[in-house]
Amino acid sequence: GYFTVELELPEGATIERTREVTDRAMAYLMKDPDIEHVLNVTGSSPRVGSNPAHSQLTVILKPWDERETQEISEVMNRVREEFSRYPESKVYLSTPPVIPGLGQSGGFEMVLEARSDMTYEQLQMAVDTLMYYAERTPELTGLSTSMQNDIPQLYYDVDRDKAQLLGVSMSDIFSTMKAFTGSVYINDFNLFNRIYRVYIQAEAPY
Repeated sequence: GYFTVELELPEGATIERTREVTDRAMAYLMKDPDIEHVLNVTGSSPRVGSNPAHSQLTVILKPWDERETQEISEVMNRVREEFSRYPESKVYLSTPPVIPGLGQSGGFEMVLEARSDMTYEQLQMAVDTLMYYAERTPELTGLSTSMQNDIPQLYYDVDRDKAQLLGVSMSDIFSTMKAFTGSVYINDFNLFNRIYRVYIQAEAPY
């Protein structure tokens, strides 16, 4: 049997910070006598897709006759209790349904629609209210939302006169800043009959 663990750090967390938390989680999992293997994809989530603040772990248990704990739910509860002590991340655990679409991890999705002249802040308030009451419903577990209102933002005031005096174009300034704060797409290349994209970004110290 196996189950999945998703670690969610605050929005804006770097891939290096996510990897540190993930490495600590993997070290704990590999010490568990009932766990045989742990597979990890850092920077990705089945809920939100590619995101440096998320990490997904697939935990594979040992065969039944080699386990000290027979029930997978007991192992998951043990893991959930440990990871709930990580102050920098939220944790979501789930098991795959026996039949796709059915089971305790199948769940359902809900979409809130902002109508008329509702502002982003009002929509966020509606989401928070829904989550507040949903989390207090005993039939629901593992609730999450893709609404992101806490993404850190930076404001840059470029001295355009000085840039023009130095012969530096604004596009070069903005693309360089984007490479330092995020990433910049360069081009594609073909390898083994597959197309791969090339991005550049600054290393963690910068």
